[in-house]
Formats: sequence, structure tokens, C-alpha cells
Amino acid sequence: MELVGRIRHRNVVELRSYYYSKDEKLLVYDCYTSGSVSNMLHVLNLELRAS
Repeated sequence: MELVGRIRHRNVVELRSYYYSKDEKLLVYDCYTSGSVSNMLHVLNLELRAS
């Protein structure tokens, strides 16, 4: 989790917090309403998606 928490990239949502126990694992991220990456990519043609 520490590694995931250190990731900083303009295309990756930053991990805000996490909780880890024997019975439960939770990751907390900001909520973005722009839709999923999948939806954004599928409106582009193949050439733009590959670049």
C-alpha cells in the first residue's frame, strides 16, 4: 500500500487513505465525475488511443 500511496502521475488518481485488516481492505480515492477511463478511450479512434 505504501507503494500505491507514493504514485504521482497526472493520469492516476491519488490514493488518499487505506484501511487493512484481516477481514477488510479499503482504499479511499477522490471521486471524479468525468466517467471511466474505458468510456473516455472508446470515444477516440484507434490511432488516438494508441498514442
